[in-house]
Amino acid sequence: ITYIKDDAALAAFLNSNAVDGAAVDPGTGAPPISGVGLEQLMARFEAAERHIKRVNHRLDGTLLRAMMDLPPMDEERWASAEARQQWGEALHRRIDNNSLDLP
Repeated sequence: ITYIKDDAALAAFLNSNAVDGAAVDPGTGAPPISGVGLEQLMARFEAAERHIKRVNHRLDGTLLRAMMDLPPMDEERWASAEARQQWGEALHRRIDNNSLDLP
């Protein structure tokens, strides 16, 4: 018998069972993600979703989820006006695509 104390523990338990024998192909020529790597990726996604739900009253969840879909901006890329412009445009497109899913 496994005791599950809260929603986070339930998510971890379900994720652990879900990845058993599963793999995700990132489609970039990289090897499939499976096992512990997939479990860690799912845990990070769940943590991000919990944070978004916690701050949703201050920051738009659609914006935060769209930002999760984009590559991160490091210090070097932020120094480039062109890179900032491209990232902002990609964010705008992503938000527009997400807004189609809203009720």
